[in-house]
Parts: sequence; C-alpha cells; structure tokens
Amino acid sequence: MRVWRTRFMRLPLQARLAIVGFGVTTVVVLVLVVAQLTYTYYDALANSKSRLTQNTYVMSVYLDRTLVAVEQYAAEAKTIAVTDNAKLARLQGRLQRYLPMAAGIGLWDASGKLLFGNNILIDPLNFPKSPTWAVAHGAHDNKAQIGQSLVRPDGKLLLPLVWRLTDSRGQFAGELAFFLNIEKLGDLVFTVDKSSVALTALYRTDGQVLMMSPDSVHYLSQNHHDTVLFNKLVPENKAGLATLSWALARDDAASAQKKQPQEWLVSYVKLSSAPLVVAQLMRKEWALGSWPSQRAAFILLGMSVLGLLTGVTILIVRQAIQQQKIEGELQAARERFDLAVSGTNDGIWDWDLVTNHIYFSPVWFQILGYRPGELSNETSTWTDNIHAEDVEGAYKKLQSHLDGELEMFHDTHRMRCKDGTYLWIEARARAVRDVTGHAVRMVGTISNVEQRKRYELALKGAKEQAEAANVSKSRFLANMSHELRTPLNGIIGFSEITKDQMFGPVGSPKYLEYAGDIHQSAIHLLSLINDILDFSKIDAGKMDLSLQRTEVRPELEHVLRMIRPVAAEKQITLHLDAPRDLPPLMVDERALRQMLLNLLSNAVKFSPSGKRVTLYASVPVSGGLDITVIDQGKGIPAEYMQKIFEPFEQVDDIMTRTHKGTGLGLPLVKALIELHGGTVELQSQPGKGTTVILHFPPRSVVSDTRSKNA
Repeated sequence: MRVWRTRFMRLPLQARLAIVGFGVTTVVVLVLVVAQLTYTYYDALANSKSRLTQNTYVMSVYLDRTLVAVEQYAAEAKTIAVTDNAKLARLQGRLQRYLPMAAGIGLWDASGKLLFGNNILIDPLNFPKSPTWAVAHGAHDNKAQIGQSLVRPDGKLLLPLVWRLTDSRGQFAGELAFFLNIEKLGDLVFTVDKSSVALTALYRTDGQVLMMSPDSVHYLSQNHHDTVLFNKLVPENKAGLATLSWALARDDAASAQKKQPQEWLVSYVKLSSAPLVVAQLMRKEWALGSWPSQRAAFILLGMSVLGLLTGVTILIVRQAIQQQKIEGELQAARERFDLAVSGTNDGIWDWDLVTNHIYFSPVWFQILGYRPGELSNETSTWTDNIHAEDVEGAYKKLQSHLDGELEMFHDTHRMRCKDGTYLWIEARARAVRDVTGHAVRMVGTISNVEQRKRYELALKGAKEQAEAANVSKSRFLANMSHELRTPLNGIIGFSEITKDQMFGPVGSPKYLEYAGDIHQSAIHLLSLINDILDFSKIDAGKMDLSLQRTEVRPELEHVLRMIRPVAAEKQITLHLDAPRDLPPLMVDERALRQMLLNLLSNAVKFSPSGKRVTLYASVPVSGGLDITVIDQGKGIPAEYMQKIFEPFEQVDDIMTRTHKGTGLGLPLVKALIELHGGTVELQSQPGKGTTVILHFPPRSVVSDTRSKNA
C-alpha cells in the first residue's frame, strides 16, 4: 500500500487530480445506479401491494354488503307462505334488481321437490343431491350455510347460501337457497384495476376454494387449510398482506408437473358478515412489472458513463506524465551543463582601486577571443565592451558591493568579443577592505556562461510550451465537462420523473420522499464531480459566473437541509444565525451553494460527535455581506493555515489522516469567492475549532434601489 501511495504522489498534479476524480465519479455512478435500482424494485413491489390491498378491500366491502342484504331478503322469504309463489317471485325480482350478484332463489320441501325457482337456472345444479343440501339438513340452527360452489353446464359459477326450514314442531320442512354469481367479484376487480394480473379468490374460513378467478373450475376441488394463510394468518388477523412461498397450481396434469413453490404476494380480508375470506394472489415476478428491463437500462447507462470516464482519465494521465517527462529531461540537461561548466577554467581579474589598474589573466582574454595583452589593463576595457543594456544593472550591483550593501558582487551580463559578437559571462568578485572598511582592492572571476544561457532560454521556451500544453489540457478538460455531466444528468432525470410521478402515482407517500431524496442527493453528488471540473476550468480561465439575484436566507436554510443527514449521523447540532431581512446577493447561485456545502461538509467532518456547527451571516459596517461557518473541531495549526488552500493539501495528511477527501474543498472555495471579487478568511485554534468567513464585496449586495430598478 505504501509503495502505491508513493507512486501516486510522484505523479503530476493533473494526473492525481484526474485519478481522484475518476475514483469519486465511479463511486457516485455506482451508488446512484444501485440506489435507483433498489428504489424502482421496492417501488414496483409497493405499487403491486397497494393495488392488491385496495382491490381486496373493495371486494370485501362489496361482498359484505351483499351478504347483509341477502340475510334481510332471506328473513322476508321465510315469512312468505310456501304456496304464495307470486310473492316469492316479486321478492326474487327485487333481489336481482338491487343485488347484481344475485342469480336467483330456490325453495324445496323436505323430500327435495322444487317448490319455487327458475328451472333453467336451478335444475342443472341438482341441488338436493349436493353435499350442501346434506350439511343444511343436518344443521342444528337456522343460520345460513355456505355451500360448495356449483358449476352450471354453461360455465356459470354459483355460490349457494342455504337456510334450513322447519315446521311448527321443529321438524325439517325443506330448504331455502339464495344463489350468488360470485364471478362478478372478478368483474368488479377488473373495473377497479384493468391492468391487474392477480388471481381473485374466495374461500371459506376452513380453506375451501369457492372461486379462483379467472380460472375457477380448475381450483374448486382444492382446500388450502394446510397453508400458512389459513394455519396462521387468517386465524390471527382480520386482514393483511404477506409474501408466501406457495406451490399453487391448477388441478390439470400440466400444472401439476410444474407445482413448485414460488413467492406469492397475498392480500386477504376475513368478512365480518360470514365465514368467508376474499383474497388476491399475485406471483412476485408479476408484481415487479417492467423492473428487469429498467435494471438492464440503468446498468448499461452506468457502464457507458464509466467507459467514458475511463477514456478521459487515461488521456489526461498520459498527457500529464509526458509533460512531467519533458520537464525532467530539461532539468537533467541543465544539471549536466552546470557540471560541465564547473570543470572549466575561469578568467581572473584583479582591480587595484587605489591606482585604478586592472590585471586580466590569459584565460580572461581567451574567453573574449583575444590574445593576452591585446587590451589595456584599465577599467575602460570593461566599460567599453559590456553591452549597453547591461551597463546600468552591473554598475549598480558593483557600487552596492563597494558601499558595503552587498556581501558579494555577482552579475551576469554580455561582453563584446574580438569578432564583434557578444558573449554571456558570469562575474563574481569580493572587495578587500582596509581597517576603516573602505574597499581598496577587488578580486574576481568571469565564466563563460553562453551555453548555460542558451539552455536557460531553451528551458524557458520549453516551460512556456509545457505551460501552453497544460493550459490546452485544462481547456480540454473544461470543455469535456458537458460530456461528463450529460450521462449523470440522465440518472438525475430518471429519478426526477419518478419524483414528479410523470407516468402515474408511485403508491406510498414515503416512496415519493425517497425519490426526492435520491434526486437531491444525485444533484449534490454531481456537484462533487463539478468541483474537479470547475477547478480545471478556473485553472484554464474558462470559468464564467452566471450572476443572478439570490436570496441569502433561503439559500442558507437549503444547504443546512442538505447537510443535516450527515450531521445527524455524528450527532452534530446545526445552527443558523442569520436575520431574515438579509439583503440579496448578485452571485452565481450554484457557486454560492458549492462554497457553503464545502465549508459545512468540512465543519461536520472535522467536528467530534456531540459538537455544534453554526452558519452565521451578517452585514458588516464596511459594507458587503459576510457568511461565516463556525465549528468546534480540532482546529488547524498556524503553520498550515496558508498551505491548506493549496490543491490536495489536507491537515489530516499530517495529523493522522483519519478523514477522507480530495483536498479541493477549500482551494475551490477560495477560487470561487475570488471570482466574485471577495476574499476568504480563515481563523483557527488547535483544540478549539475553526472559523471560515466569506467576505462578499459591496458590489455583490443588491440594494433597495437596484432591486426596484431591476
């Protein structure tokens, strides 16, 4: 790990910036994709559960009311004389008119002879020979008996409600049956939820299947008394929703072969008016709907974003490494040249300030292309041959040394050679002084630094070229910001569509809140990527501010809401101390929010649990507007106060490195406030906390006059 860290720190700044940005962006993309997939998964389940619960409730209410009404009609029918078929017919007419589920009435004597009823409806049922007749015959009371559903030859499914009739002696005198067309429950569900793919079921409380629409015929022989639904849920609860592992299948041979346990969503309600249970059953894979296709789309989108980021990061890192290599080669060339020059002979000169006589060594003459003695040993030899542009600077340094202001004379200037060309030489000398401190002699050397000068000029040109390449790279990265943001904006757009319910309601209000949180968090996470891109844009001079009138107090409240979940995790109290009548600012709203979020994030990050972070705003007497963030963290040592505003510099690097971060928060805050013409002030005491003040200039404050004019 230490080896990799060392290698990383050796990389150029822009390469480290790109790698950190890639890592942060990768984490952001993965978090957003996983969060969105998780949300859509549970949202699909929640929608299906809500629909099942709603449909089951509607059916239970409808059937309860129907059964109560049937009880009332049955009580009236028992009072009518057996021979008064006209009254029974009128009663049956009212029953069918007001109760859509009512199919008809049947009346039999003790021998099973039909006394009243629609022969076309009742005869095919052969009711006196059904188990329901026997159950009602042996009943010990006159309460309604719910029989087994009967299937007519035409496919109609009828549920008989049977009452035992007795004579004046209490002996069995026959049976009265009301037949209900229970398949209308399925029609009712379709009316409420036309897109439903669930099975609509009606059970007796003993688990006997009375209806399983839309394919009831293949389920009527089943009894589910041994399932969790009737073993535990129905006895303990009047209604509920559960996910059960259930091997539910039709009675035909093909379904029996596939009778394997599957997950089912089951919504049930136990009726209060009769021992019946209405339920809706839906396989979990049906409940998910289009979620599998959404999952594939999000994964593809995430892979596309990561692929684009990988390509851009590789390009930036390669360019930065190549630039570092060029600079290294230039530095090595300069060191080799310096070493070579140090091994050459220097020209020596000795100036007698009293006699004004100068001695020039043979090497001194050779450096300028003369033979020894071709020039006079006078000061005019130096003054006549130095380049006119260098005379003033060299003379000032010489005089300062003679006056004792400089410890040593050192100057690089051009001297004219014998062939008329000029040669760069480096002169070094020190004065010899008498007891009074006056200079009486000066001894020095000259070195031919022409090659070194050429290398320095070449190095300067190479640096300018490298800086131009760096600016080009920064401009390229700034221009790429749109390409980086576009895929992430797609993720934000999907969550915003969900939040705004553009394609229909999402069910529980809690999921709306979650969608809003995902959307807001995605925007904030995108701003983290923008930190890196904005820093490069500022470095390239391409950062343009979009100044607009911004209300300060609402903005402060907004950023506190965004940071509050993080503070709550550390049990840190957030406090806003700002008057409500703060004047508006003419600022870039996103830049202001970014500065505040960076400062608040740092304050929360470096504050121990149980401490307090205060966001304070005021209008100073000197004008402008100050926004202050005060924490009670561990503080910053004085020696690091200026260094902390450099990119990738973190106090944690020096003080145990317990917190993560890119090290761009404060540098970006400083750059953004300076773009607004303001300044940032940092005050800190180790062990007591840190205060950061953003000073906005008076020109950023929107006065009442300006507001009215606007």
